[in-house]
Amino acid sequence: MTRCIHRDASPGSRRISELEPEELFIVAVVRAWVSAQREADAPPPAWQEVFAMADLPSDCATAFDGFMTIILRTMQRSLDIRCRQCPLVGADEEVMLRILGAIPAADWLAAHDALSDWLAGESVRSAVDAAARFMALLVAQGMELRYPPLTWPSAPASEPINYARTWH
Repeated sequence: MTRCIHRDASPGSRRISELEPEELFIVAVVRAWVSAQREADAPPPAWQEVFAMADLPSDCATAFDGFMTIILRTMQRSLDIRCRQCPLVGADEEVMLRILGAIPAADWLAAHDALSDWLAGESVRSAVDAAARFMALLVAQGMELRYPPLTWPSAPASEPINYARTWH
């Protein structure tokens, strides 16, 4: 297991302890899913077990995997998805919370716009559709994200750097 390098908070960074329960679930499952992509022997729990711990049906996990797979295969820049033990919420983890919160609120433009920063143009619509399937299943289970979220960036993100398709 690697040691977390994100101990210093940048201005506006939230701590994991400040997240609402639904936000914490999303960040935990995103980190677990990404960890499984980075490491052949990712530490437990497996990302699917995060869904089981939340008492969510397997179709929620399947829909989430479909959404994340689109992101992995079509992302245009490295995303700030932190290691599992990081006490801080990464910038792109905050964006993920906004994307998934926008969907049930029918703010399709916000979801599309945020995903456009990450993905190749032709992939954005399929990612929005996959996110909608995932969020419909979560909402059916009584899980909704606050929207608009408590934190919203006051300035646009810096210009993306042309990295290879890797997770941060």
